[in-house]
Amino acid sequence: MQTVINLKTEKQTLIVLHSFEDFKKWYLRFFDLSIFAEGEVSALLNEGKPEHYPCIPLILDKNMNLIFFDATSVNCWCEQLKSITLKHKH
Repeated sequence: MQTVINLKTEKQTLIVLHSFEDFKKWYLRFFDLSIFAEGEVSALLNEGKPEHYPCIPLILDKNMNLIFFDATSVNCWCEQLKSITLKHKH
């Protein structure tokens, strides 16, 4: 059985991040990193940044887990869904 991810978008405005600078501005609006040194913040941002731009960030849960939707991923998921649909039709 497949694992199901419940994406909750209540009170979230979907935005498109076009660059690392967009990601940094968006991330720093959501997370208070003032207790960390500049180097730690930079490391955290680099660790959590999206792999591809443009992308849409989505906060998954109250623990602030993130997922990024980019065109490559969405196209891949669409192909997988088409494949599943075709298998079930035959």
